[in-house]
Amino acid sequence: MNPNKKDSRNQEKGAALVTVLLALLGLTIIGTTAFLMCGADLKTISHYRDSQQALYAAEAGVQTLLAGFRGHPELFLLKKTGSEITLPFQEPAQANWKQYRLWVESWRYDPGAVPGFVELIVQAIDPRNQTSARLKATILGVFSGGAQEATPPFRVGLLTAGSLQLGGGLQLQTHIHANQGFNLDPALVDGLRQQQFTVSQSADPLRSDYREAWEVPVLQPADFERLRGQAQEKGNRYLAGPQTLKLTGDQQGTLLFVDGELTLQGEELSGITLVSTGKITFKGTARLSGDQKLTVAFLAGGELLLEAATEAAGVFWSGGAFIPPVSGSLEGLIVSRGSIHTSGPFNFRRSDQIDNPYLPHPPLKGEFRLKGWLQL
Repeated sequence: MNPNKKDSRNQEKGAALVTVLLALLGLTIIGTTAFLMCGADLKTISHYRDSQQALYAAEAGVQTLLAGFRGHPELFLLKKTGSEITLPFQEPAQANWKQYRLWVESWRYDPGAVPGFVELIVQAIDPRNQTSARLKATILGVFSGGAQEATPPFRVGLLTAGSLQLGGGLQLQTHIHANQGFNLDPALVDGLRQQQFTVSQSADPLRSDYREAWEVPVLQPADFERLRGQAQEKGNRYLAGPQTLKLTGDQQGTLLFVDGELTLQGEELSGITLVSTGKITFKGTARLSGDQKLTVAFLAGGELLLEAATEAAGVFWSGGAFIPPVSGSLEGLIVSRGSIHTSGPFNFRRSDQIDNPYLPHPPLKGEFRLKGWLQL
Protein backbone atom coordinates (compact mmCIF):
# COMPACT_ATOMS: atom_id res chain seq x y z
CA MET A 1 0.00 0.00 0.00
CA ASN A 2 1.12 3.45 -0.80
CA PRO A 3 2.17 5.07 2.47
CA ASN A 4 1.12 8.50 1.16
CA LYS A 5 -2.47 7.33 0.72
CA LYS A 6 -2.46 5.91 4.24
CA ASP A 7 -1.30 9.22 5.72
CA SER A 8 -3.92 11.10 3.71
CA ARG A 9 -6.69 8.89 5.12
CA ASN A 10 -5.43 9.39 8.65
CA GLN A 11 -5.40 13.12 8.13
CA GLU A 12 -8.99 13.05 6.85
CA LYS A 13 -10.10 11.04 9.88
CA GLY A 14 -8.39 13.50 12.21
CA ALA A 15 -10.00 16.46 10.50
CA ALA A 16 -13.44 14.83 10.72
CA LEU A 17 -12.92 14.15 14.41
CA VAL A 18 -11.94 17.77 15.05
CA THR A 19 -14.97 18.95 13.12
CA VAL A 20 -17.29 16.73 15.15
CA LEU A 21 -15.71 17.85 18.39
CA LEU A 22 -16.06 21.49 17.40
CA ALA A 23 -19.67 20.93 16.43
CA LEU A 24 -20.37 19.24 19.76
CA LEU A 25 -18.67 22.10 21.58
CA GLY A 26 -20.78 24.62 19.65
CA LEU A 27 -23.95 22.72 20.42
CA THR A 28 -22.94 22.48 24.07
CA ILE A 29 -22.35 26.22 24.23
CA ILE A 30 -25.65 26.95 22.48
CA GLY A 31 -27.49 24.53 24.76
CA THR A 32 -25.91 25.95 27.89
CA THR A 33 -26.67 29.51 26.78
CA ALA A 34 -30.25 28.59 26.01
CA PHE A 35 -30.59 26.89 29.38
CA LEU A 36 -29.19 29.90 31.20
CA MET A 37 -31.42 32.27 29.23
CA CYS A 38 -34.49 30.15 29.97
CA GLY A 39 -33.58 30.13 33.64
CA ALA A 40 -33.21 33.91 33.63
CA ASP A 41 -36.53 34.28 31.80
CA LEU A 42 -38.23 32.01 34.32
CA LYS A 43 -36.83 34.12 37.18
CA THR A 44 -38.02 37.30 35.43
CA ILE A 45 -41.46 35.82 34.85
CA SER A 46 -41.64 34.60 38.43
CA HIS A 47 -40.61 38.01 39.78
CA TYR A 48 -43.13 39.77 37.53
CA ARG A 49 -45.86 37.38 38.67
CA ASP A 50 -45.00 37.94 42.32
CA SER A 51 -44.91 41.72 41.79
CA GLN A 52 -48.31 41.65 40.11
CA GLN A 53 -49.75 39.59 42.93
CA ALA A 54 -48.42 42.12 45.45
CA LEU A 55 -49.97 44.93 43.39
CA TYR A 56 -53.31 43.11 43.39
CA ALA A 57 -53.03 42.85 47.18
CA ALA A 58 -52.43 46.62 47.45
CA GLU A 59 -55.44 47.23 45.19
CA ALA A 60 -57.50 44.98 47.47
CA GLY A 61 -56.43 47.19 50.38
CA VAL A 62 -57.70 50.31 48.61
CA GLN A 63 -60.98 48.59 47.80
CA THR A 64 -61.30 47.52 51.45
CA LEU A 65 -60.95 51.13 52.58
CA LEU A 66 -63.45 52.25 49.95
CA ALA A 67 -65.99 49.69 51.15
CA GLY A 68 -65.39 50.74 54.75
CA PHE A 69 -66.16 54.37 53.98
CA ARG A 70 -69.29 53.39 52.06
CA GLY A 71 -70.53 51.45 55.06
CA HIS A 72 -69.54 54.11 57.64
CA PRO A 73 -69.31 57.56 56.03
CA GLU A 74 -68.96 59.16 59.48
CA LEU A 75 -65.44 57.72 59.68
CA PHE A 76 -64.50 59.83 56.67
CA LEU A 77 -66.09 63.01 58.01
CA LEU A 78 -64.50 62.55 61.43
CA LYS A 79 -61.08 61.94 59.83
CA LYS A 80 -60.64 58.69 61.69
CA THR A 81 -57.19 57.11 61.51
CA GLY A 82 -57.36 54.65 64.37
CA SER A 83 -58.66 51.16 64.96
CA GLU A 84 -61.99 52.07 63.28
CA ILE A 85 -60.21 52.00 59.91
CA THR A 86 -60.03 48.52 58.39
CA LEU A 87 -56.29 48.57 57.63
CA PRO A 88 -53.48 49.28 60.14
CA PHE A 89 -51.27 52.35 59.83
CA GLN A 90 -48.02 50.48 60.33
CA GLU A 91 -46.65 47.21 59.02
CA PRO A 92 -48.37 44.35 60.85
CA ALA A 93 -46.30 41.61 62.43
CA GLN A 94 -48.23 38.91 60.57
CA ALA A 95 -50.07 38.54 57.29
CA ASN A 96 -53.49 40.19 57.41
CA TRP A 97 -54.65 39.57 53.81
CA LYS A 98 -53.94 36.12 52.42
CA GLN A 99 -50.14 35.75 52.64
CA TYR A 100 -49.54 39.51 52.53
CA ARG A 101 -48.86 42.14 55.12
CA LEU A 102 -51.05 45.06 54.13
CA TRP A 103 -51.09 48.56 55.66
CA VAL A 104 -51.62 52.28 55.02
CA GLU A 105 -48.24 53.92 54.63
CA SER A 106 -49.48 57.52 54.44
CA TRP A 107 -52.84 59.29 54.63
CA ARG A 108 -54.04 62.85 53.97
CA TYR A 109 -57.63 63.98 54.61
CA ASP A 110 -59.70 66.93 53.54
CA PRO A 111 -63.36 65.97 54.10
CA GLY A 112 -64.33 69.66 54.04
CA ALA A 113 -63.38 70.11 50.39
CA VAL A 114 -66.00 69.81 47.65
CA PRO A 115 -65.85 66.96 47.02
CA GLY A 116 -64.10 65.68 50.12
CA PHE A 117 -61.09 63.49 49.50
CA VAL A 118 -58.43 61.34 51.10
CA GLU A 119 -55.08 60.68 49.46
CA LEU A 120 -53.37 57.51 50.61
CA ILE A 121 -50.55 55.09 49.89
CA VAL A 122 -51.18 51.40 50.57
CA GLN A 123 -48.26 48.98 50.76
CA ALA A 124 -48.36 45.19 50.42
CA ILE A 125 -45.45 42.84 51.09
CA ASP A 126 -45.14 39.08 50.77
CA PRO A 127 -42.86 37.98 53.65
CA ARG A 128 -42.08 34.69 51.88
CA ASN A 129 -40.10 36.32 49.08
CA GLN A 130 -40.05 39.99 50.19
CA THR A 131 -41.94 41.03 47.06
CA SER A 132 -43.73 44.34 47.66
CA ALA A 133 -45.96 46.88 45.93
CA ARG A 134 -46.93 50.47 46.78
CA LEU A 135 -50.11 52.00 45.42
CA LYS A 136 -51.13 55.66 45.64
CA ALA A 137 -54.87 56.34 45.36
CA THR A 138 -57.41 59.13 45.88
CA ILE A 139 -60.89 58.46 47.26
CA LEU A 140 -63.54 61.15 46.71
CA GLY A 141 -66.60 61.53 48.97
CA VAL A 142 -69.84 63.50 48.53
CA PHE A 143 -72.21 63.64 51.51
CA SER A 144 -75.83 64.25 52.37
CA GLY A 145 -77.75 64.07 55.63
CA GLY A 146 -76.16 64.01 59.05
CA ALA A 147 -76.21 66.52 61.90
CA GLN A 148 -75.69 69.52 59.63
CA GLU A 149 -78.73 68.83 57.46
CA ALA A 150 -82.30 69.14 58.68
CA THR A 151 -85.29 66.97 57.86
CA PRO A 152 -87.78 68.62 55.46
CA PRO A 153 -90.02 70.26 58.12
CA PHE A 154 -86.95 72.06 59.47
CA ARG A 155 -86.08 73.48 56.07
CA VAL A 156 -89.30 75.40 55.37
CA GLY A 157 -88.62 78.44 57.51
CA LEU A 158 -91.95 79.15 59.18
CA LEU A 159 -94.13 76.04 59.50
CA THR A 160 -97.19 75.52 61.68
CA ALA A 161 -99.72 72.73 61.99
CA GLY A 162 -102.19 75.37 63.19
CA SER A 163 -103.13 78.77 61.79
CA LEU A 164 -100.90 81.78 61.17
CA GLN A 165 -102.06 85.32 61.97
CA LEU A 166 -99.48 88.07 61.89
CA GLY A 167 -100.37 91.77 62.03
CA GLY A 168 -98.62 95.07 62.56
CA GLY A 169 -95.27 95.94 61.03
CA LEU A 170 -93.81 92.76 59.57
CA GLN A 171 -90.52 92.09 57.86
CA LEU A 172 -90.34 88.51 56.67
CA GLN A 173 -87.83 86.67 54.49
CA THR A 174 -88.94 83.07 54.61
CA HIS A 175 -91.02 80.28 53.15
CA ILE A 176 -94.35 79.94 54.96
CA HIS A 177 -96.82 77.09 55.35
CA ALA A 178 -99.82 76.93 57.67
CA ASN A 179 -101.90 73.74 57.72
CA GLN A 180 -104.95 75.60 59.09
CA GLY A 181 -104.56 78.64 56.86
CA PHE A 182 -102.98 82.08 57.23
CA ASN A 183 -104.11 85.67 57.65
CA LEU A 184 -101.44 87.93 56.16
CA ASP A 185 -101.39 91.24 54.34
CA PRO A 186 -101.74 90.41 50.60
CA ALA A 187 -99.02 92.93 49.78
CA LEU A 188 -96.66 91.09 52.12
CA VAL A 189 -97.49 87.76 50.48
CA ASP A 190 -96.89 89.21 47.00
CA GLY A 191 -93.57 90.65 48.13
CA LEU A 192 -92.43 87.30 49.48
CA ARG A 193 -93.34 85.54 46.25
CA GLN A 194 -91.45 88.14 44.25
CA GLN A 195 -88.41 87.17 46.33
CA GLN A 196 -88.95 83.51 45.31
CA PHE A 197 -90.38 82.50 48.69
CA THR A 198 -93.40 80.17 48.84
CA VAL A 199 -96.49 80.99 50.91
CA SER A 200 -99.01 78.15 51.16
CA GLN A 201 -101.82 76.67 53.26
CA SER A 202 -103.81 73.43 53.57
CA ALA A 203 -107.16 74.76 54.82
CA ASP A 204 -108.83 75.70 51.53
CA PRO A 205 -108.22 73.36 48.57
CA LEU A 206 -109.92 75.79 46.17
CA ARG A 207 -107.25 78.46 46.57
CA SER A 208 -104.20 78.57 44.31
CA ASP A 209 -101.84 78.51 47.31
CA TYR A 210 -103.20 75.17 48.55
CA ARG A 211 -100.68 72.47 49.36
CA GLU A 212 -101.11 69.13 51.11
CA ALA A 213 -100.79 69.39 54.86
CA TRP A 214 -97.35 68.94 56.36
CA GLU A 215 -96.76 66.28 58.98
CA VAL A 216 -95.43 68.71 61.57
CA PRO A 217 -93.21 66.84 64.04
CA VAL A 218 -93.64 66.99 67.79
CA LEU A 219 -91.42 65.64 70.55
CA GLN A 220 -92.65 62.20 71.57
CA PRO A 221 -92.09 60.46 74.94
CA ALA A 222 -89.33 58.39 73.34
CA ASP A 223 -87.61 61.60 72.18
CA PHE A 224 -87.75 63.06 75.69
CA GLU A 225 -86.38 59.82 77.12
CA ARG A 226 -83.46 59.83 74.68
CA LEU A 227 -82.66 63.51 75.32
CA ARG A 228 -83.03 63.05 79.08
CA GLY A 229 -80.41 60.32 78.96
CA GLN A 230 -78.05 62.38 76.84
CA ALA A 231 -78.44 65.37 79.17
CA GLN A 232 -77.04 63.29 82.02
CA GLU A 233 -73.84 62.62 80.14
CA LYS A 234 -70.66 64.53 80.88
CA GLY A 235 -70.70 68.11 79.61
CA ASN A 236 -74.52 68.36 79.56
CA ARG A 237 -77.05 69.31 82.26
CA TYR A 238 -80.22 67.72 83.57
CA LEU A 239 -82.54 69.66 85.91
CA ALA A 240 -85.70 68.28 87.54
CA GLY A 241 -88.72 70.49 88.08
CA PRO A 242 -89.51 74.04 86.84
CA GLN A 243 -86.45 76.25 86.40
CA THR A 244 -85.63 79.96 86.09
CA LEU A 245 -82.14 80.43 84.66
CA LYS A 246 -79.77 83.02 83.27
CA LEU A 247 -77.09 82.06 80.77
CA THR A 248 -74.47 84.10 78.97
CA GLY A 249 -72.20 83.46 75.99
CA ASP A 250 -71.05 80.33 74.23
CA GLN A 251 -72.20 77.15 75.98
CA GLN A 252 -69.88 74.88 73.98
CA GLY A 253 -72.58 72.62 72.53
CA THR A 254 -74.28 71.86 75.85
CA LEU A 255 -77.60 70.01 76.03
CA LEU A 256 -79.75 71.41 78.86
CA PHE A 257 -82.80 69.31 79.74
CA VAL A 258 -85.48 70.58 82.14
CA ASP A 259 -88.16 68.21 83.41
CA GLY A 260 -90.76 70.96 83.71
CA GLU A 261 -91.23 74.52 82.52
CA LEU A 262 -88.22 76.69 81.75
CA THR A 263 -87.91 80.47 82.04
CA LEU A 264 -84.62 81.66 80.65
CA GLN A 265 -82.85 84.97 80.24
CA GLY A 266 -79.96 84.78 77.81
CA GLU A 267 -77.27 87.17 76.72
CA GLU A 268 -75.39 86.49 73.47
CA LEU A 269 -76.19 82.80 73.77
CA SER A 270 -74.69 80.28 71.37
CA GLY A 271 -73.85 76.59 71.33
CA ILE A 272 -76.75 75.25 73.38
CA THR A 273 -79.82 73.05 72.96
CA LEU A 274 -82.60 73.81 75.46
CA VAL A 275 -85.19 71.09 76.04
CA SER A 276 -88.27 71.43 78.26
CA THR A 277 -91.02 68.92 78.76
CA GLY A 278 -93.35 71.89 79.26
CA LYS A 279 -93.37 75.56 78.28
CA ILE A 280 -90.26 77.60 77.44
CA THR A 281 -90.20 81.36 78.00
CA PHE A 282 -87.14 83.17 76.66
CA LYS A 283 -85.97 86.75 76.83
CA GLY A 284 -82.69 88.18 75.64
CA THR A 285 -80.32 87.50 72.75
CA ALA A 286 -78.98 84.44 70.97
CA ARG A 287 -76.58 84.59 68.06
CA LEU A 288 -75.21 82.59 65.16
CA SER A 289 -71.84 80.88 65.47
CA GLY A 290 -68.74 82.41 63.96
CA ASP A 291 -69.29 80.43 60.75
CA GLN A 292 -72.94 81.60 60.61
CA LYS A 293 -74.48 78.32 61.76
CA LEU A 294 -77.56 77.87 63.95
CA THR A 295 -76.14 76.42 67.17
CA VAL A 296 -79.00 77.42 69.52
CA ALA A 297 -82.18 75.35 69.62
CA PHE A 298 -85.35 75.67 71.73
CA LEU A 299 -87.26 72.37 72.02
CA ALA A 300 -90.49 72.83 73.97
CA GLY A 301 -92.98 70.11 74.75
CA GLY A 302 -95.57 72.86 75.25
CA GLU A 303 -95.72 76.52 74.25
CA LEU A 304 -92.69 78.52 73.20
CA LEU A 305 -92.96 82.17 74.24
CA LEU A 306 -90.39 84.78 73.23
CA GLU A 307 -90.81 87.97 75.25
CA ALA A 308 -90.85 91.46 73.79
CA ALA A 309 -87.67 92.83 72.20
CA THR A 310 -86.01 89.40 72.08
CA GLU A 311 -83.41 89.09 69.32
CA ALA A 312 -82.44 85.51 68.72
CA ALA A 313 -81.00 83.21 66.05
CA GLY A 314 -81.84 79.55 66.41
CA VAL A 315 -84.24 76.71 65.81
CA PHE A 316 -87.61 77.24 67.53
CA TRP A 317 -89.59 73.99 67.89
CA SER A 318 -92.77 74.00 69.95
CA GLY A 319 -95.26 71.26 70.80
CA GLY A 320 -97.86 73.95 71.45
CA ALA A 321 -98.37 77.51 70.30
CA PHE A 322 -95.44 79.63 69.22
CA ILE A 323 -95.63 83.25 70.40
CA PRO A 324 -93.19 85.56 68.58
CA PRO A 325 -91.60 88.55 70.33
CA VAL A 326 -93.32 91.89 69.88
CA SER A 327 -90.80 94.36 68.48
CA GLY A 328 -88.34 91.53 68.31
CA SER A 329 -86.20 89.96 65.62
CA LEU A 330 -85.62 86.28 64.88
CA GLU A 331 -83.42 84.36 62.46
CA GLY A 332 -83.48 80.65 61.83
CA LEU A 333 -86.31 78.11 61.62
CA ILE A 334 -89.73 77.94 63.30
CA VAL A 335 -91.63 74.64 63.58
CA SER A 336 -94.81 74.83 65.63
CA ARG A 337 -97.38 72.18 66.37
CA GLY A 338 -99.75 74.91 67.53
CA SER A 339 -100.85 78.20 65.99
CA ILE A 340 -98.74 81.34 65.59
CA HIS A 341 -100.49 84.61 66.38
CA THR A 342 -99.15 88.10 67.00
CA SER A 343 -100.46 91.63 66.46
CA GLY A 344 -97.22 93.54 67.06
CA PRO A 345 -94.27 94.29 64.82
CA PHE A 346 -92.14 91.22 64.10
CA ASN A 347 -89.05 90.50 62.00
CA PHE A 348 -88.04 87.04 60.86
CA ARG A 349 -85.43 85.81 58.40
CA ARG A 350 -85.04 82.18 57.39
CA SER A 351 -81.65 80.49 57.82
CA ASP A 352 -81.21 76.74 57.44
CA GLN A 353 -77.50 76.34 58.21
CA ILE A 354 -77.86 74.03 61.21
CA ASP A 355 -75.10 72.62 63.39
CA ASN A 356 -76.93 70.63 66.05
CA PRO A 357 -76.74 66.87 66.71
CA TYR A 358 -79.92 66.75 68.82
CA LEU A 359 -82.43 67.83 66.19
CA PRO A 360 -84.06 65.34 63.80
CA HIS A 361 -81.86 64.87 60.78
CA PRO A 362 -81.75 62.47 57.84
CA PRO A 363 -79.23 59.64 58.11
CA LEU A 364 -75.74 60.47 56.95
CA LYS A 365 -75.07 59.12 53.46
CA GLY A 366 -71.85 59.23 51.53
CA GLU A 367 -71.10 58.48 47.91
CA PHE A 368 -67.49 57.39 47.45
CA ARG A 369 -65.48 56.60 44.37
CA LEU A 370 -61.88 56.15 43.35
CA LYS A 371 -60.48 59.06 41.39
CA GLY A 372 -57.58 56.89 40.27
CA TRP A 373 -54.42 55.17 41.43
CA LEU A 374 -50.75 55.04 40.58
CA GLN A 375 -48.20 52.28 41.20
CA LEU A 376 -45.13 53.72 42.89
